[in-house]
Amino acid sequence: MPSGRIPGPIGRPGGGDWDDWHGRSGPSGGELLSTWSLGLSPAIVGRKSPQSSVSAFGVIRLQPPLFLHSNMLGEPLDYGRIYQNIVRWEGVVRHMYLDTHKPPLVTVGAGNMLPDVGAAQTLPFINAATNRPATKAEIAHAFHAVAAMPGGHGPKRYELSPSIDLPEEKVRELAITRLRTEFIPQIKKLYPGFDDFPVPAREALIDIAYNAGVGSPVRVVHGKTHEATGLYSFRRLKTAIEAGDWMAAARASHRSSSRPERNEWTRKLFERAAHLAALDDSHAHHLHLLGRRLKPPIF
Repeated sequence: MPSGRIPGPIGRPGGGDWDDWHGRSGPSGGELLSTWSLGLSPAIVGRKSPQSSVSAFGVIRLQPPLFLHSNMLGEPLDYGRIYQNIVRWEGVVRHMYLDTHKPPLVTVGAGNMLPDVGAAQTLPFINAATNRPATKAEIAHAFHAVAAMPGGHGPKRYELSPSIDLPEEKVRELAITRLRTEFIPQIKKLYPGFDDFPVPAREALIDIAYNAGVGSPVRVVHGKTHEATGLYSFRRLKTAIEAGDWMAAARASHRSSSRPERNEWTRKLFERAAHLAALDDSHAHHLHLLGRRLKPPIF
């Protein structure tokens, strides 16, 4: 090789265009040093540290990491995707209804619980009969009428006439606003390292919090002990996360109030986080070996 170039992109012998595991188009041509020639598995090429390549002049330079283009590690949350996940499990109901909690709670939109009539009156409900903004009196009437009904029925059972509805775009806006300003800041109080967790783990925690509530820790009020509620009540989950054991977190994520399909989905998110963390750790180890074994080309 008189030019001193070693052909083939990292993780794949030969040249040409290629796609990584997540569909991102990679570079073409022979600019990158092949891990195959170094005896390394292509799967260990991770994300944080740069990869090496050899120029035509034999100068070792740094390239951006090619593996795990992804929203999985070290990336901002995709609130659009999180909202779609919420809709998948919570559904969207534009009028007020009673949820499945015991006792049932007045809820609207994508599982948005309304603690009292004042909370309902802050939302831009529409009177479906007049197609005009509902008055505070109309919203209060709807809230109290729904709250007085027995629980255990489907959402349609709680639709009044005239229906007092929340516009669909406001349902999405409300859910995302609450995620940004309420749920995630509260989750961070319990898990200060939240922003550094793999994205699937963050999404799993958000799902648990949205479904079960963030809740509160054990507290003593007037000499009476109140047990932890919501996300705070998942003690085994917290122990696993603090140990960085995402597989243990998967096993500790079960909620008795959730459907089996939702529990399975959340468990798989934590398992995906474990897989990504293992790849990241493996990459750091093998990059160290790579640094020891890599030598300038001999002309």
